[in-house]
Amino acid sequence: MHNPFRHFLPLAVAALAILPASILAKEKDTSGALDARVQTIFETTYAEKCRSLMADQNLPPSRPTIYQITFNYGNEDTPPRPYRIYEYLCFEGPYNQGYVYYGADEYAEIYPLHFAVPAFDVVREVPDDYLSPARSITVTGFTSTDMLINPEFHEGTATIFTFEKWSGLADTFSSGQWQFRDGNFVLQTYDVDADSDAKRAPVRIYGEGKPEAYD
Repeated sequence: MHNPFRHFLPLAVAALAILPASILAKEKDTSGALDARVQTIFETTYAEKCRSLMADQNLPPSRPTIYQITFNYGNEDTPPRPYRIYEYLCFEGPYNQGYVYYGADEYAEIYPLHFAVPAFDVVREVPDDYLSPARSITVTGFTSTDMLINPEFHEGTATIFTFEKWSGLADTFSSGQWQFRDGNFVLQTYDVDADSDAKRAPVRIYGEGKPEAYD
């Protein structure tokens, strides 16, 4: 294919080689102020929703876990863009913890992060009996959430996994996987185990492949 810009390629490659370092240096220099801005936004937005921000809950001050990743907007020939992800504990329950997220790009723009999740119906052999075996699980559409339950973030693949327990035994649960692509977290898979049978045998209600073993 004819490339009208081929004569400028050496200069372009040289420029791209130094651009990521300069961007990352700038991000490093301003990260303290950026972190403070995100903290203020989180505290203002979730003051009445997150127990971690409520004085009467006797929880330590909510400070984020911060992940630093890079990504490309679907073009591997462009320099990687730095992106900062903030993970805040919102609540702690008997066997579940809820977290909310913010992201910040190389321009110090801050974004609340939301995650696509499938809406689904569980039909049981005995209707309205939670302990009755599930006869079918049907996806009815999709919605989004600003909170993930029991998440694990893998920086190497920029992927978040969740394991939301429906019971203390965790033999009923839902589990999702989202990967950061082109500036957003994209739902990859979603599994559900709706049978309270002391075993973990989920079905995949969204995504390709079969569920992996849940230990």
